[in-house]
Amino acid sequence: MKKIRQLKQITLFCLFFIFSSVSIAQVPVLWGVASAGGAFNKGSIFKVNGDGTNFSVVHSFDSINGSVPRSSLCLANNGNLYGMCQFGGAHNAGILYVFNPSNSTFSKILDFDNLNGGYPWGTMIKAANGMLYGSTYGGGTGGGGIIFRLNPNTHVYSILYGLNQLSDGGSITDKLLEASNGKLYGMAAYGGANGEGTIFSFDPSNNTFTKLHDFNGINGGTPYGSLLEATDGFLYGMTYDGGSNNKGVFFKLQLSTGIFTKIFDFNGTNGNNPWNSLIQVTPTKLYGMCSSATASGGIIFEYDLLTGMAANVYSFNFITDGFIPWGSLLKGSDNNLYGTLSSGPVSNTGAVFKYNYLSNTFSSVHQFVMSEGNNLSGHLVESGTVASVHEINTNPVYVYPNPFKEKISIQLPSGIKEIKATLYSMNGQLLMEQTIVDSNVELETTTLSPGMYLLKFEHSSFSQMVKLIKY
Repeated sequence: MKKIRQLKQITLFCLFFIFSSVSIAQVPVLWGVASAGGAFNKGSIFKVNGDGTNFSVVHSFDSINGSVPRSSLCLANNGNLYGMCQFGGAHNAGILYVFNPSNSTFSKILDFDNLNGGYPWGTMIKAANGMLYGSTYGGGTGGGGIIFRLNPNTHVYSILYGLNQLSDGGSITDKLLEASNGKLYGMAAYGGANGEGTIFSFDPSNNTFTKLHDFNGINGGTPYGSLLEATDGFLYGMTYDGGSNNKGVFFKLQLSTGIFTKIFDFNGTNGNNPWNSLIQVTPTKLYGMCSSATASGGIIFEYDLLTGMAANVYSFNFITDGFIPWGSLLKGSDNNLYGTLSSGPVSNTGAVFKYNYLSNTFSSVHQFVMSEGNNLSGHLVESGTVASVHEINTNPVYVYPNPFKEKISIQLPSGIKEIKATLYSMNGQLLMEQTIVDSNVELETTTLSPGMYLLKFEHSSFSQMVKLIKY
């Protein structure tokens, strides 16, 4: 009887090893734009699976229907992707378009003509009310661009506010942020009191524009990116230049008071001249990229909200990876970070990459040739998933700290609402079984003795095993 019990335990452990080695997981389908290249060398829309399979160019721009799409794609509630081109169209001031990913249908919605905005760089966002909000780089009555709303159901375009280049700031080059208070926040790259750009808020309920901060060079200048609202109640952002080294600054703005604080200056070693924006990847960590750094083609860095410390986690290799990350990172549903590089190792035409922040591993997803696209300057968006066999070290569920002493925290990946968690001893004894329904859960482990344990997660789309150590 004892031998049978031991055999069951050994068999169970072997099954654990199999489960921990591979899993059937969902791979994100990524969509993006190249601002040049394609069939007519005017830019393209592409899609690729997160594992690098099934790459395809789904649309090539041709000037009449837009060219130079610097604006990234926005996924609306109707499942369509919306974007803008900087040039082309009836007045060569850019266009606004919709792309249906289910049947690859492209439709032009609007030709910009300067009066209704012009030369858009920024990306539209989907607000909580389902409307899309965006901005243009130029045009409008004040010359600083406009803030607009697009109804994705009717395609009705509404001008909400025209920025005055001198007083408000102008030339918004990235997306707006819908904050927890319902207001939209953004940055103008130029203009304002010192000509170095501004931070502003816009209340869509009454179309009220409020300038919150003027950059002056010392505290930063030329903010090309957008703002991020972190879980600590601050808005975080970066500027392209300014600061003590004129290589850009990393800053925060308190949402409740509007108080601006410069956190640190970029100096080359820690990166320089960021074009893009930050994302929050874990409850305590922000991730961002710089377009260049000393002896590097750019970096990925992390910022710890608890310690206030930043650290470089990956440097792009000119030869093997590509260089110049103009777009921002995307956290995929598989818990990996995805991004684009403006220039890639194949003909300097750009690349899509994947970064696993848990294992600190980088891999190339796709390297472009000119006929596919060139000069990737935007962010990626995820729309759809495909089933694939994956190594479980992708770790879709984040467990920390490990090793642990008294408590462990469990963070579920984006889009997962419920998962089964089972804890075993190393000899296969069942210790705990629980269904987790919150995205972030803290488990007490005071009854466990110091040692090694196995924590298994089961979901319809994947299975994952984590080895835990209690000290």
